[in-house]
Amino acid sequence: MKYQQLVAGLYAKLSQEIDMLLDGLTVGDLNRKPAEDTNPIGWLLWHPTRGMDRAISDTTGQEQVWVKDGWYKKFGREPNPGDTGFGHTKEQVAAFKSPDGETLKGYFQAVLARVNDYLENELDETELEREVVRPTLNNMKLPVHALIIGSLNDAFQHVGQAGYVRGLVKAPRWRR
Repeated sequence: MKYQQLVAGLYAKLSQEIDMLLDGLTVGDLNRKPAEDTNPIGWLLWHPTRGMDRAISDTTGQEQVWVKDGWYKKFGREPNPGDTGFGHTKEQVAAFKSPDGETLKGYFQAVLARVNDYLENELDETELEREVVRPTLNNMKLPVHALIIGSLNDAFQHVGQAGYVRGLVKAPRWRR
């Protein structure tokens, strides 16, 4: 197995977890918080997808699919490439209104398609060490491998949190 396949497999696992997590949830479920000042499921899934979109766009030099494909409209938000949830205040999280689960999945799949194209066609050992300037993060520089690791770490943590919140707001036995 090539390392690119391993990384792609991790992203595919995220996709499976998101699909399972969203199964049967209403928009109300996606926006419900288990307690004041906590994050709802919709935000917990939107945020790492936005982070993935920003990371792959910074890496490839392409416009974020958030803006390019008009996903911001489906989320009722502005086309701000820096609006990823990173650094959101409790008021900003409270103001976030999630669309339905199919829209959340669709946006994730659109970002995942770009990630997979990059993994399959551009990622090699030399590319892993290339430094990427992050324009929406104060021009921070990070190597590609750090962007991939950070993106996966953030996504798995937030998907896990969303699963926990689902258990609190919906039903304790949602996994089959």
